[in-house]
Amino acid sequence: MINLNAKTLNVPAAQLEGYRQSVQQMSIPTFVQASKDACNFKMPENIASIATPTLVVAGSNEHSLIHESQQVLSRTMMNTQSYVVPNVGHGWNLEAPRFFATIVRDWIEQQPLQLQPVG
Repeated sequence: MINLNAKTLNVPAAQLEGYRQSVQQMSIPTFVQASKDACNFKMPENIASIATPTLVVAGSNEHSLIHESQQVLSRTMMNTQSYVVPNVGHGWNLEAPRFFATIVRDWIEQQPLQLQPVG
């Protein structure tokens, strides 16, 4: 199950053992509950009133459900910037950690992001 999850997240081979160790620290019931919670997630009713600047980023190799959710967030929230990161999946912070750090830092510092905008 861990290997399948790691594959889905595109965890790089060099980080697989650390990922495996991290996941093994989680109990099976906790893992199952986290999975159920992710599947049953509903957006809060007051999400349109959130004015906090929000960066919404998804990898281009994400499941289509993630891209649909990204578009809903971008349309619903009043102060979002939404981007797609090319050639990465759901675990893009593991796939491209330096690029991830650069994007977050540039966004916090209000610098232009080298990403494809959504919408």
